[in-house]
Amino acid sequence: MSEQDAGRPGEWPVLVRVPVEPVEAAMEADAADAAARHSALAVRGPLFGVAAQDPDRDGGRRWRVVVEVTHGCPQQARDALNSQLWFRAKDQAKSRQERRALLTAVARLETEDVDELTVLDVRYRVVRAEEYAAIDEHGGIETARPTDPEPPTPDWSPGAGARSPRVDDGHPGPTGRRAPR
Repeated sequence: MSEQDAGRPGEWPVLVRVPVEPVEAAMEADAADAAARHSALAVRGPLFGVAAQDPDRDGGRRWRVVVEVTHGCPQQARDALNSQLWFRAKDQAKSRQERRALLTAVARLETEDVDELTVLDVRYRVVRAEEYAAIDEHGGIETARPTDPEPPTPDWSPGAGARSPRVDDGHPGPTGRRAPR
């Protein structure tokens, strides 16, 4: 790929690779079959969260989701970031300077509609994702696929959901588009 094909300077190209592992290949084939069966989409609307880009992680090139992309509007994602930064200032700040930087960001989030914010060299960005369902020719919504992940050990005890990982744990984050206000 030439530099001209890679997009604007400083951006990473989108890479698509052929599945190598058998389970990965089965999941890809399952998704392709589902796409062929379900030719229409029902769009519910956007969901919002927050992603962070940290220069101390992965060379600062990757984004990671820090507030799950499950909120109904950008302000809810901002409020969750506000809370996260406030508790970090309260419980984890290692110095007075770090605490002040965090609390300055908290104060800004309380008074402005901030979609992008840098705190202690970490960039935070409100991100959006469209929520949709695939629909077949008879109007039926796609059901679970055989290759959809299940918990390793089902736990039906009360409060079990509180111990499960957040919906976006491990997701690398957005490609750089800014969420609208």
